[in-house]
Amino acid sequence: MMELAWLFGLFLVMLGFLLIISSFFGDRDSGPKEGYPEFPERKEKKFGGVVLIGPIPIVFGDARMAVIALILAIMLMLLSFSLILGWFR
Repeated sequence: MMELAWLFGLFLVMLGFLLIISSFFGDRDSGPKEGYPEFPERKEKKFGGVVLIGPIPIVFGDARMAVIALILAIMLMLLSFSLILGWFR
């Protein structure tokens, strides 16, 4: 049974390599360019995020998204401090 699983895994790896190599030979045409506006309308993009370096949050992004991210980061920071200090034993 172990040999069958090993062979199946090897087959999947080889199939993956074959698909990657065959993707280079495909047609790269993205389709007709007629009928598309030259300058489409741009929609406003909102973003926000948190990078936790240890228990310290670094917040970036749009004002509303940054506030939401900051609240979540503070909650995660408090949870990590409480777990580190052993308050949930």
